[in-house]
Amino acid sequence: MIKKNTLPGNKSVTTLILITLALLLLFQAFPLIAQPETGFRPLKWNCLGSIQSIDHDNLKNNPLSSFGREGSFPFDEKTVSKILETSPELTLCNVAPNERGYIDLKKIFGERENRVAYSWTQFESPEKGYSILCLGSDDGCKHWLNGREVWYNPVYRSPAPDNDTFPVVLEKGLNRCVIKVDQGGGDWGFFLRFTGVMPVQKGIHLENVLENVPPVLLTDARYPLQQSIMVNIFNHGTRPAEHYRISCLSPLLMESLSPPVSCLPGKMIRVTVPLKLKSDAPSLPSVTLRLTGIEPDGKISDIGTVETKSIPAHTLLRKKTSHTSDDFFIVQITDCHILKMDSILLDVKTAENLKCAVEEINAMDPPPDFVVDTGDIVMDNLEAFRLYHEIVSKLKVPCIQAFGNHDKPEGLPKSHRVFSEWGLPPYYAFLHKGYWFIALDSVASVHPRYGKITEKQLEWLESVLGEKTEHPRLFFLHHDLFSGFGVKEYEKVQNLFHKYPGEKWVFTGHWHADCFVRRGEERHIITTSIGYQFDAERKLKHNRHTPGYRLIHFKKGKIVTRFKPLGQAAKDDPDIADWYTPEDVKRIYK
Repeated sequence: MIKKNTLPGNKSVTTLILITLALLLLFQAFPLIAQPETGFRPLKWNCLGSIQSIDHDNLKNNPLSSFGREGSFPFDEKTVSKILETSPELTLCNVAPNERGYIDLKKIFGERENRVAYSWTQFESPEKGYSILCLGSDDGCKHWLNGREVWYNPVYRSPAPDNDTFPVVLEKGLNRCVIKVDQGGGDWGFFLRFTGVMPVQKGIHLENVLENVPPVLLTDARYPLQQSIMVNIFNHGTRPAEHYRISCLSPLLMESLSPPVSCLPGKMIRVTVPLKLKSDAPSLPSVTLRLTGIEPDGKISDIGTVETKSIPAHTLLRKKTSHTSDDFFIVQITDCHILKMDSILLDVKTAENLKCAVEEINAMDPPPDFVVDTGDIVMDNLEAFRLYHEIVSKLKVPCIQAFGNHDKPEGLPKSHRVFSEWGLPPYYAFLHKGYWFIALDSVASVHPRYGKITEKQLEWLESVLGEKTEHPRLFFLHHDLFSGFGVKEYEKVQNLFHKYPGEKWVFTGHWHADCFVRRGEERHIITTSIGYQFDAERKLKHNRHTPGYRLIHFKKGKIVTRFKPLGQAAKDDPDIADWYTPEDVKRIYK
């Protein structure tokens, strides 16, 4: 139900009666949905908005300060009645989360920018105890539980479950929950759920992070793949939990042990356990991973088991490479933005364009050695991965992928599971005919505009850069590594590039435009989408403004690139002397 308040500011008896009746209906104590696999979430929410931002920092400030203390006033019927009377532009509604657990504020309040909305609910807890509050928001959020502020995160990001996780105390019986969500632009909404209630007794509580457990263990890779599992440690004791470790056991693994960690009382930390496969690991269709916690005195506490399965890594990651000097080529596609077969995005049927590209690639003689897709595979829809895979599986050559910012619509773990089913980790490297091919994950956190590469990935990248090669290295990822508009940590990557000299080629997408940049020994090529186009107003030189993909030729130790518009003949890319410098691009986008 959505009620648009269009009444003038008088205090007619009829208006007050109607508002009071509506509020009596809205201010019920809502039960919880039992979800054993993920905890539970509130069944219904009241939403009030949208409120115009005054200083673009409504998360920090109280835009309704004249009505009372923030975090408590939405539960006061009289106060909410006054807000509705004095602010006729506001909307009050009562909504349920969708099947994904998402409250879509954009759907409720419309396409708005620089706004804020309050949402609140009440629910019953069967007992008093600790629970982990898991929420994801677009954009930033502030949260109160039983009138006390428990979370504040002023961030600009896309909505995904469990962006933030932190411990809270639930009271036995009625609990009141309030969340304020900021809107900069684009999507707007939030996910919110609780894990099960943990007992109040003092001590260390351990919890499987089921959403982060990989569905498969990738085996048979020629070079080690980074795989891991995550566990929450929550300290409900009176002393720090120091030098605590988590181990993971399986017939496939060497004993995997996390680094020692410390957790202060009342805090929760997430521990990552690296999974180290044995070189002689047996091929097992299903695998049980046993998790245990190890205290400094050697005492072992059982966390539980996780059922997973084992599949071989992608063929390109498994194959033994030859060092032949024969000429070959590969194809880069990017920004497919698949939704449904008949979906039209900016006047383009993206699935049809991908099908055309697959048909053209299959008709090439000689064929490419493989195809690499540098992200935005789908358009914010996890189900669309099925359609994408159905189309690209018709390729006669192998196809590998890297993540784009539209490829993790329900958070990182679920999309990582999709890649695992394809035999790919989030980031990886392999040697092919003497060249190193390195695929990076620039979507380590879901953000609609910028990319991010974690410190863990940077450590892995350094180990790969240390491998010897006589040829240039090629990098494939979604966001660029030179402008600061792409990967925020691009300077950290460039520092590694400087530490390990040699010619490097970086192929990306994201811009929906062609752009060529030289930086010392680095060659950066941004390839346009095979779907709809952007940036016509920027007048980037060499941008064809047409759907297509890139051919990357390896000829006698040198790399030559060409652009292939859909349905047209391939065209030579510009001479490197005519490429931009990073400073040129920054001036264009200033």
